[in-house]
Amino acid sequence: MKYIPATHHGGHTNTPFTRIVIHATCPDLGFPHASAGGQAKATARYFQSEQSAGSAHYVCDIAETIQCLPDDVIAWHAPPNRRSIGIEICADGGSRSSFQHPEHAYTRSQWLSPQVWPAVARAAALTRDLCHRHNIPMQQLSVADVKAGKHGICGHNDVSEAFHKSDHDDPGPTFPWDQFIKEVRTPGQQDTKPSVPTPSLTEIGDQDMNGCYYNLNSKTRTYLIFDSRSGFYHEFSQGNGNGPMSPDYVNPIAKGWDTGSWPAISPGHAKVLKAALDKVRKGI
Repeated sequence: MKYIPATHHGGHTNTPFTRIVIHATCPDLGFPHASAGGQAKATARYFQSEQSAGSAHYVCDIAETIQCLPDDVIAWHAPPNRRSIGIEICADGGSRSSFQHPEHAYTRSQWLSPQVWPAVARAAALTRDLCHRHNIPMQQLSVADVKAGKHGICGHNDVSEAFHKSDHDDPGPTFPWDQFIKEVRTPGQQDTKPSVPTPSLTEIGDQDMNGCYYNLNSKTRTYLIFDSRSGFYHEFSQGNGNGPMSPDYVNPIAKGWDTGSWPAISPGHAKVLKAALDKVRKGI
């Protein structure tokens, strides 16, 4: 995991841990730009600057997770900060009134979309690891629970409401807590499909003959495969920095190197596809 140290913190007195606090970065860029690859690094660089007024332990976008502080160091993220670990998800997650452009506030469907969910899933995987490592229960805390000092997982908004030391309300009222906690406890079992509409061509890009959408982002070199029938999606990067791939290269990857139609996604097929995408990441 890449480490970009934050400048502002409260020293090595953050243990024992009581809660993991989920945040949204809220850059006011709108969907899906606030979650794009490169946003985690941009946020971490901001935390590294003298101008920043805060920090967090980790930042996740759709492409990577960056650590900014050791767990045992107090981050300036959700006061009172001591005994908590802060995870920032790159997203415009908050109430509409908290944004200069209210329309940028993510809806539930946008949180669960293929363009954003990978960032949420990264945060969930990290949360799961931290819970195991620090003996924190994988349970969502209410405002009353936070105020009572119970152990678990909460949002910045819960800490703000419990202690009134901040007015931040991220990750916001539309954050899919049910699916996030499910992903923390049982990875890969979240039910995003009922809430994720089939993307339009303008939202995702082109569509191949088997119903697989692909998005070529030449700026971040991040790519997305979305199978409209199964709801399976996977983001990947070219890895060698030579710009966007051609459809002739992307489509076979979307099909798992098969010219036939995409079968129902099984763990075995997903494993084969992931191996193929990993080859792309490594430039093989």
